[in-house]
Amino acid sequence: MTKRRRTLKRPVLLITVLLLILALGITVLFTLNRFPKELLAVQSEDKNFGITERVKEKNKHMFKVYHFPKTKISSVNSWIKEEMNQNDDIVQDHLDTDEKIQVKQDYSSDASNNIASVKLRLYINQELVREVSQSFDLENNQPISADHLFIEAGNTLITQKLRSHFTQGTLDRHDFLDQIKIENIKNFYINKDDITFYKDDESLTLALKDTTHYLKQELYDYQPTDGFVPSVYIERGVDPNEKLLAFTFDDGPHWEITEKLMDTLEEYDGQGTFFIVGSRVEESEVHNDILKSILDRGHQLANHSYNHQNFNTLGSEALNDQIDRTNNIFEEATGYKGPYMVRPPYGNANSFVRENTNSVYVNWNLDTLDWLTRDAQMICNEIKQSSEDGDIILMHDLYEASYEGFQCGIKELAKEGYQFVTVEELFKARGVEYEPGNIYYNAPERD
Repeated sequence: MTKRRRTLKRPVLLITVLLLILALGITVLFTLNRFPKELLAVQSEDKNFGITERVKEKNKHMFKVYHFPKTKISSVNSWIKEEMNQNDDIVQDHLDTDEKIQVKQDYSSDASNNIASVKLRLYINQELVREVSQSFDLENNQPISADHLFIEAGNTLITQKLRSHFTQGTLDRHDFLDQIKIENIKNFYINKDDITFYKDDESLTLALKDTTHYLKQELYDYQPTDGFVPSVYIERGVDPNEKLLAFTFDDGPHWEITEKLMDTLEEYDGQGTFFIVGSRVEESEVHNDILKSILDRGHQLANHSYNHQNFNTLGSEALNDQIDRTNNIFEEATGYKGPYMVRPPYGNANSFVRENTNSVYVNWNLDTLDWLTRDAQMICNEIKQSSEDGDIILMHDLYEASYEGFQCGIKELAKEGYQFVTVEELFKARGVEYEPGNIYYNAPERD
């Protein structure tokens, strides 16, 4: 009887041990396959638009959790789906058969006055590997670029800030200028205090309170305000392989002719450089507006002394006064601090002048003699017959004959395929590394 009881106990013990092993195995397996808490946890304070949803996936290579906002706006949902697909492609590139990775997508979202922003952040093993944003016009159900938010003067100002802040990297100059232009920027995020722009691993944040003078519409607690918006010179970026000419105009501004010259340049998608005499600006408040117009319309504002004295006859103090006084007039009228290129009166800038000032000097290699002939047809003929690629052309914006001759000449040059650019654009397109203390007359012809 005792022997039989011992026999019965053995299977029970074995079963108990097996059940314990099975329970332990299940516990270990569950623990190994359970999503880590850090993948499931998200902060809620930066999620003010849409309802938080998540998708989870696990396999032998990874744990993956994507958090994202579900909204009632189809354009928002479509963009999120596209970006999550791109994140999937990035995750695939990080898979390692020998190591199981952790993948998390978190997000921020905000909305105000029919404008919503969503930012997605992809982490792999807790390291941020991608951050992308998009803003949307909710009323029209479409994504927007950053220029949607600001008036034209503000768009120009922000473009210049972005170009000054972001690095060119591996992009060539033309592509960089095209990419960093506000109408092409969609990777930005807005919240109640700031707007942040992103490029690769760089970012620039502007406080909304500092943009109210050029806001188009109310954003959060900020209303558009009337105020002075500084002008800037903005590089357009041109193909260096095109035939390029730089028209320059001395001795202005003129209350009528300066604007007419800009009108004509813009008919041919061109830009010019205006070498302004400081004392002429002081003659009329209208001239302040013209200076601002030069920059706001995309042309180059440059210095032609305060009152047209021969620089070669002046001492160091008087020289710098001629230049600095005019630069200060420019800044007061436009808000733009420069730098400003200088054309010395009569083209005179000897070695003493250049060594005792801190300016880039620009003369010319083609003089139309408009100041001498005052004959529109002769001026036109000189432009047509003598202009060559890389030239800097001297004209003046004081005489009606100069304007008429220019209007005739540029029409003929446009037929020959010339592009009309500022001096600065010409130099940069052709690789002229201009610097203070030197004087320049033209740029190399295209290769």
